[in-house]
Amino acid sequence: MVLEQFSERPWRWALLALALVWSGCLKSQPTQRLQQETSIAVAIVHDKGSELASVPAALETRIRDVLGKRNLVIHPISQPSFESIFLRKRASRDRFESLSALADDAQLTLLVETRAQYYSQLNGRYRWTVFVKLSMAKAGETTPGDTASFTIPVLLTFDHQREKEALANAADTIASKLGKEIDDFVAGLELAAATAPKRARLTTYEVGPMYFVMIDRFYNGRTDNDGEVDISDPQAFHGGDIAGLIAKLDHIAAMGFQTIWLSPIFSMRTEKIGEHGAFHGYWTEDLRTLERRFGTTEELLELRRALEERGMNLVLDMVLNHVGYDTKLVAEKPSWFHHNGDIKKWDDPVQMTTFDVHGLPDLAQENDAVYEFLLSASAHWIEVLQPAGFRLDAVKHVGTGFWQRYTAALRDRAGEGFATIGELYNGDPKVIAEGFAEDGFSHLFDFPLYFSMKDTFCKGQHLGRLAATLSLDVLYADANRLMTFADNHDVPRVWSACGGDDRRVRALLTFLLTARGIPTLNYGTELGLAGAREPENRQDMDFAADARFAPLISALLEARKTHAVLRAGKPRPLHLSSEHFLYLREGAKETALIAINLGQETWTPETFAKGVAGLNVLDGTRSKEFSVAPLSVGVRIYPNTDLSLDGGADERREIALRVQSDEEVRLVGAGPTFGDWEPSRGIKGTRGSDGFTTFRVALGANEIGVFKIVRQVGATTQWENGGNRYLFAKELSDEPLKPSFSEGDAK
Repeated sequence: MVLEQFSERPWRWALLALALVWSGCLKSQPTQRLQQETSIAVAIVHDKGSELASVPAALETRIRDVLGKRNLVIHPISQPSFESIFLRKRASRDRFESLSALADDAQLTLLVETRAQYYSQLNGRYRWTVFVKLSMAKAGETTPGDTASFTIPVLLTFDHQREKEALANAADTIASKLGKEIDDFVAGLELAAATAPKRARLTTYEVGPMYFVMIDRFYNGRTDNDGEVDISDPQAFHGGDIAGLIAKLDHIAAMGFQTIWLSPIFSMRTEKIGEHGAFHGYWTEDLRTLERRFGTTEELLELRRALEERGMNLVLDMVLNHVGYDTKLVAEKPSWFHHNGDIKKWDDPVQMTTFDVHGLPDLAQENDAVYEFLLSASAHWIEVLQPAGFRLDAVKHVGTGFWQRYTAALRDRAGEGFATIGELYNGDPKVIAEGFAEDGFSHLFDFPLYFSMKDTFCKGQHLGRLAATLSLDVLYADANRLMTFADNHDVPRVWSACGGDDRRVRALLTFLLTARGIPTLNYGTELGLAGAREPENRQDMDFAADARFAPLISALLEARKTHAVLRAGKPRPLHLSSEHFLYLREGAKETALIAINLGQETWTPETFAKGVAGLNVLDGTRSKEFSVAPLSVGVRIYPNTDLSLDGGADERREIALRVQSDEEVRLVGAGPTFGDWEPSRGIKGTRGSDGFTTFRVALGANEIGVFKIVRQVGATTQWENGGNRYLFAKELSDEPLKPSFSEGDAK
């Protein structure tokens, strides 16, 4: 490479220092922000002797910032694509000519060449010289239309610091000079509209049925970026990457998914901690740069283009609560962290938000510098990639004040329709509803429904568990903003949770994919991947295996797409027993009837649609009969013109319940009616002389209540033996309730 060599004569250093000071005193020229987005192909080179070394993240970030401020949309050219050529061609002119062929449809091309060289020791510090050459041209030009060369003196503190640290130290100056050169170059240029313009600010949510990909476990598309791989070790890296996802994208698209949720792909700790591996990506180090073993920005942009060609979109996983173990940021910015040690009391709100989760250094998001760091990294990917939204990790471990501020800032940058999908790990609908109201999320994962589905479909509990969860939808402003799921990478695989019973898995998936909310499936669910715990639940995708659940998933996602009632209809219960649950979803033109049979015999429910032909969404047939096989879910859709419905009014009425008890008892359960499982707020009754206590419960006609009977013995609250009780106003019994208690707190 031809770079202007900086003389080692001392007087040259003095002149350079004087020039830098003088330039700082002059009035800076205004930034030339282009009126329209303009694409620019960028290659950043770090020459290190006979090899090309990696470019410091700090330098990449500063260059991106400079270009972004000028409305230049970056098309990064990755090092692997030019490395072999540039090692043979050392002259800048030859390199630029080769680079032009890699610029695709970009309107401008920029080559940034850097080299760092040790100079001398000065007063206990280490003096380095950074050499830089910039080359720029318009599209189609194979020789630079503008070049600039300069040198930057750098002082490093430690002997072990080398070329990479020198470049990082010079990043601000390089960026500043680059900005001035670009301003001079683009002034007066007449540029056509960008060939790959950004999508407009999102005004409506584009998140549809979502498929989660743990990138390392999905498919290895490039072996040259693998690093250390050991597929026999369940805690090691297995080589999956963005190129592999692109190669297998049609597999996901064929099932009908609209959105890909991608596990964290950012620079991260890659070494194990004890026996725990780092392959999952949640031990991040720098959210602004990609993890090399997962791919390049160029490949990420190619993924977005491939998704758009299929009418699909992308959600990125952002980890904002913590950084990875032993991350250098902890030493460099100690004030950015809480340093309180591990969480000991998981019900303590202070510990939950300011202590470490299993030793992961906890970021102090209330620190303005930390907030700006996290927001800047997030805004960078909105600028570069324009995803449909972010999945936001570990919500309950970050304070509400941060989420309010952060989600509002994202909407301001990307539009009101930018999806902020929070992982608020809690099974209480009240807590999830508060997360919507207080934190500003557009979507939250539906953990309450997940737990109730697992308990009923997999463990055989009373179907009132599921029905009561749906009844608590009244707590949400819009229950269709909930992201529903059968499992994820943090919990047992649904096939394992259901004991390896395909019938139970099919029933659960049928309910999930026809229920309110936006369904999310874990990679490999279509294959029936197993795994009861980590890391077994994060095993490799096997494209040679039989995707036995894929036809079911595909049929149901197609039904959701075709019939709006399966996307927006509100649930209304019609019948409930321990093994049977019948409910409908009513839309503007159609009504869906969903019948769950967890018994061992075929069930023919009594329905309002008797004698009317309904569409079976599983096989496309129409029939007036509606029978449901054991351990399965039946779904029929009827035109509203063929039905006579009562309108579904859910008027609240007072119901009288009698409990046989010789002592004072209360009814305590889910939702505000029953005191949100808090005994002191439960329903009090009126005790009679006949040994019965009468309770008057205000319940909606379509509401299913869940509760238990409790008594107070001294300072101890005792809960009745047995499972929860379920109350459905349409199916009341006149029989009094007869609780039994054991000594001690039986909750």
